[in-house]
Amino acid sequence: MSPSTCPLRLVEAAGVMSLATDLAMGQPLEHGLRTGMMALRIADAMGLGEDDRVSVFYTGVLHFAGCTAESEIDAQFFGDELAARPQMLAAMMGSRRELIATAMRVAHAESAPMTRAAQMARSAFGGAAEFRKWAASHCDVARVLGARMGFSPQIQTALRHLYERWDGKGMPGDLRGSQIPLAVRLMQVAQDADMIWRVGGVKVASRLLAERAGGGLDPDAVTVALSLGDELYAGLDAPSIWELTLQAEPGPQPIVTDARLDACLSAVADFADLKSMWTIGHSRGVARLVSRSAAVAGLPGSDIMQLRRAALVHDIGRVAPARVDTPTLPYTLWMWWSQVFGEMPSCLATCLVASPRATRPRTSHSRSDSPAGRGTGSRGWPAATRTALTASGARRPFAASVRSSSAACAADSARR
Repeated sequence: MSPSTCPLRLVEAAGVMSLATDLAMGQPLEHGLRTGMMALRIADAMGLGEDDRVSVFYTGVLHFAGCTAESEIDAQFFGDELAARPQMLAAMMGSRRELIATAMRVAHAESAPMTRAAQMARSAFGGAAEFRKWAASHCDVARVLGARMGFSPQIQTALRHLYERWDGKGMPGDLRGSQIPLAVRLMQVAQDADMIWRVGGVKVASRLLAERAGGGLDPDAVTVALSLGDELYAGLDAPSIWELTLQAEPGPQPIVTDARLDACLSAVADFADLKSMWTIGHSRGVARLVSRSAAVAGLPGSDIMQLRRAALVHDIGRVAPARVDTPTLPYTLWMWWSQVFGEMPSCLATCLVASPRATRPRTSHSRSDSPAGRGTGSRGWPAATRTALTASGARRPFAASVRSSSAACAADSARR
């Protein structure tokens, strides 16, 4: 079915972003979708109007949208941030004692005892201030990405205050009680409900929500959630709730235009690149180089557009591994890695257009001489992959030789 007969909906674009945030936060896939569904069910039970229900739904779906902004801070404090994040999030709206105890248990858990003690002592100094900055950066990034994806000012405002608490002890701690947007308060109840329900079932989730009412969570929102009983979780234990979420979207259900699609993909690109300070702006740069290289190679306009869009999201898998390309790795190792992967694409550029165009995303980070490529070699890869690899390598640090030669190689290949 062509895009014209089956246009992309905004909820689908937000859903893709939500799945990526699940991976980045160490959560099971569709946690964001389940949070949005539960928050919407609470909003329905409260009798909220359409605009409020839309805000509640999308705040739930995108509540982790800024999470890559603090990956390096989390890695510094916790070591393996993907192992620590789920446990810290589960304790976020609990008591201060519970939060501190959880932090001490998960911080640098993979290190030797003496090393772990030293790392925790070093992190303790200025820790609270750093985490306030952490929350502020997460929320600012979430709001900006939400704006670029075309969400309303009401949703953008909610995304600015995701980590405040009802008792005023949240982060950055600027709001409390009813000052916190209602969409955020319902999202927080839904978020905790999902994380606890997945592990302990309805009874355990209900007990912990009741304990946190009036502390981290809005007591009225908790009361409504508890009144729903099993209905709050109905159907959310299915292998996938993607279709259920699409059907449940409240409001006008907007469509993503071509212009808005580019903005959405750019938002996904920046979300992925924020995983590391070394890759900020990388995906946008790859998209620019891909477009230029494809034009020099004589590819048609429709293929250039497809290549540019694919390049914007080619690194989305970067959000899943812990501590990818962060300063916690020796800088010399990063330099070696960059040089190796920077030189490789120049070898591929000479065969940019040697094979028929196809879509094979799984090769987007392959090497021509890798064991995975044996049997076909780089000539068996689609032109889109080879063009994107050239651009991606040229964008790596220490790859000046590739930057200067990639377009020329593409042009030579096209003339042949």
